[in-house]
Amino acid sequence: MSSETKAVEIFRRDAVGEWRFIPYSEGDRIESMSLGVTLSLNAIYEDVVLELEDEGGEKGLS
Repeated sequence: MSSETKAVEIFRRDAVGEWRFIPYSEGDRIESMSLGVTLSLNAIYEDVVLELEDEGGEKGLS
């Protein structure tokens, strides 16, 4: 999970046992096969306030 943007990166084994990188971003739904749930990325970050950099490199709250 990212602390700067709404993003989650997952590594998951495929059918032949190889690891696959799966990036998720705002608006995506994430399926956790091991937990048997599907979550929206927006729900994960629902009450999170992220700091964003403006064009001059200054950080502010979003």
